[in-house]
Amino acid sequence: MNRPKNAKQSAAIYLTTIAAVSILGFLTTYYLQRAYLRSYTASLRAELSDQSYRVAEALRQEIFRMELVTRGLAGTISVTPDLTQDQFEAFARPLINGEAEGMQLAVAPNLEVTYVYPEEGNRNVIGMDYRIVPSQLVSVNESRRKRTPVLSGPVSLVQGGRGYILRHPVYVPDPVTGNTTFWGVVSLVLPEKVLLADAGFRDAGPGYITAMRRMNAAGQPERMMAGAPAVFERDAILQTIDLPDGDIQLGIAPAGGWPLVAPNAGWIAGIVLTIVLCIVGIVTAIHRLARGREEARQTLLHSIESLDDGFAIYDEEDRLAMCNRKYIEIYSRAAKVIRPGTTFSEIVRYGVAHGQYPEAEGREEEFIAERFAAHRAGNRIVEERLPDGRWLKICEKKTRDNYTAGVWVDVTELKQAREEAEDANRAKSEFFANVSHELRTPLTIILGYTSFLSNPEVLPDYAAMRKAVSERADADPEILRLHDRLVQATQTYNRKIQSSARHLLTMVNEILDWAQIEHGRMSFEYGELRLDELVGEVCEEFRTTTDGKGIGLHCNAEEVTLDGDAVRLKQLLYNLVGNAVKFTSEGSVTLSAWAEGDMVRIQVSDTGCGIPEADAEAIFERFRQVDGSATRRHGGTGLGLSIARFIAEHHGGDITLSSAVNEGTTFDVILARSGSRKATARLAASDTPAPTDEDRKAA
Repeated sequence: MNRPKNAKQSAAIYLTTIAAVSILGFLTTYYLQRAYLRSYTASLRAELSDQSYRVAEALRQEIFRMELVTRGLAGTISVTPDLTQDQFEAFARPLINGEAEGMQLAVAPNLEVTYVYPEEGNRNVIGMDYRIVPSQLVSVNESRRKRTPVLSGPVSLVQGGRGYILRHPVYVPDPVTGNTTFWGVVSLVLPEKVLLADAGFRDAGPGYITAMRRMNAAGQPERMMAGAPAVFERDAILQTIDLPDGDIQLGIAPAGGWPLVAPNAGWIAGIVLTIVLCIVGIVTAIHRLARGREEARQTLLHSIESLDDGFAIYDEEDRLAMCNRKYIEIYSRAAKVIRPGTTFSEIVRYGVAHGQYPEAEGREEEFIAERFAAHRAGNRIVEERLPDGRWLKICEKKTRDNYTAGVWVDVTELKQAREEAEDANRAKSEFFANVSHELRTPLTIILGYTSFLSNPEVLPDYAAMRKAVSERADADPEILRLHDRLVQATQTYNRKIQSSARHLLTMVNEILDWAQIEHGRMSFEYGELRLDELVGEVCEEFRTTTDGKGIGLHCNAEEVTLDGDAVRLKQLLYNLVGNAVKFTSEGSVTLSAWAEGDMVRIQVSDTGCGIPEADAEAIFERFRQVDGSATRRHGGTGLGLSIARFIAEHHGGDITLSSAVNEGTTFDVILARSGSRKATARLAASDTPAPTDEDRKAA
C-alpha cells in the first residue's frame, strides 16, 4: 500500500478501512446469524420430522393392525359365509382381544349389519342398512368397487361419539366356476380418541401443532381427518401414510411459527461450525463405509447373477431374502410370488397350485409337507422334476444365523446318463443271460460226449475194435500196446476237456444266477433238510480234488435240521469250499456246521494265501476279485461270493470273514433255522468258536 500523500488521503483511507472492517464485521455477524438460524431451523425441522415420522409410523401400525383384523375375518367369512352369531363371536374374539381398547367389529351380509362384537353397547347397530345411510354407504361402495380395505372418518358413530371405520369387502368364491361374488362388508370401528392417542397424535411435543388430512388420487387435499387446516399453511413437516385406498398426509409445525432470529447466534456460530465440521467428517466416514458396503453387496449380487445355477437365500423366518434370475427362470410358473419377503411355504403352495411340480399331482398336501420338511431340516439334497421334464438337484444348507442358502442345479443330462447306464446294465444282464443260455447247451453236450470217452467200454464199436486188436495181438503184440496207449492218451485229454468244460459251465451258471438275481427271478424252494447230510455230500464231491492237490479236507457237522432250499444251500457251500480249495496250495480246508439256538452256523476255514483287510468286504461285490497273482492264476467270474451272500440273506442270515495274508481265511455263515421265507434283516455273526470233537461227545 502506498503511503498517503496528505491527511485527507490518510483520513479517507482510515475511514475506508474502518468502513470496510465495519462492513466486514457486519457481514460476518450477519452471515453467522443467518448460518446459525439456518442450522437452528434445520435442527428444529429435523426434530419435527422425527416426531412426525414416529407419529406417522404409529398411525401406520394402528391402521395395519385394523387391516389385519378385518382381513382375517373377511378371509374366514369367505370360507364359511353361512356363519352364526356364535361362530362370528368365536372368530372375532381372538382378533379383537388384546388389540386397541374400544375396537368394535361389525359384519354386514348384503350391506345389512347382522353381527357385531362386542355386542354389549353396540346392539343398536344391528339391523342398520348401509344403503339407506349415505354417510356410511360412500366408504362401503368404495371398498366394494376397489376390492380393498377403505378407511373413512372421523365420522359420527351410531353408537355414539366419533371414530374411524375400516371397511373390508367380502367376496365368496363359487366352488364350481371359481368366480367370486360380493357377499358383504366387514367394518372395524376405532374411536377417534383411541386411534389418535395410541399413535401419539396429541402428544407430538410441546409447542407443536398437528393435523391430518386425506389426499385424493391426484395428490390434492380432499378432507381433514384431525387437527386444524392452518397447520398445513405454516410450512409444516409432512409425512405420507400409504393406504390401499389412498394416502393420508400428516403435518406437524411449531405452534408459534418458524423462528426468524436464532438465539445466541454470535457465540454459538463457532460451536455450530465445529459441530458441522465434525458432522461432515462423520458423514464422510459413514458415506465411505456405506459405499464400500454397497460395492461389496453389488459384487455379491453380480456374482450370484453370473451363476448358471439357481441360487436363493431364505432368512430365519423362512422368507425369501434374495435370489438370482436363474432361480426365477427355473420356477417360472411361480415367478409371480417369488419376491423378497415371501415365505418358502407360500412359494411352494403357489407352484403346486399352478402345476410347477409334476410330482405333486394327486398328492399335493403330502408333497408340500415333504418338501417343506426337507427345506426346514437343511443340509439335505433333494431331486425334483420340472414340468418341462428337466431334473434339478437341490442342495440346501443352514448358515450360522439360521438362514437357509440353496443351490438349484440342472442335472438332467446327468440323470439321463445314469438312466442310460442303468438301461445298458440291464441290456448287459440280458445279454449275459442269453449268451449263457446259448453256451450252456453245447457245454452240456460236450460233457455228455466226454463221458463216453472216459468209459469207451460202453461203446459197441470199441468192443468190436478191442476184439479185433486182441485177435491180431498174437501175431503182433505191439498192436495191443499201441491201442492201450491211444486209449490212455484219449482219456487223459478227455479229463482235461471235462475239467475245462465243467469250469466254464460253472462260470456260465454263475452268470445265469446273477442275471436271475438282478431281475428278481431267482426262486427258492424251502423245505426241511439235514445240514449234516448236505455237508457230507459237498465234502465227498471235493475229496478227489483235495487228494489230488495233496491238502487235507476235514468236515464236521452236527445233526441239525433247518428250513431251507437244499439246492441253493449246496450252491453256497460249493462256492465257499471251492474258493478255499482253489486258493490253498498246502495245509488243509475245514468245513464245520453246528446249531446256535434258533440259528445255524457254518464255518469254512483254509490255510491258503489269505485276503488283505482292505479287500475283505469288496470281494462280496459282483465281478470283484482280489487283484493278485493267485486270483489271476485260478480265474473265475467274481460272482460266487456275491451269490453266496444273496442266498444266505434269503435264509435269514449273512456271511462274514476274517483273514490274514499268507495265514488263511475263515468264512462265517449264519442261517435261520426256521422262517427263512420271510427273513429280510441281516443277522450279525458272533465270535462263538466252532465246537470241538470233545464238545460234541460231551453233548
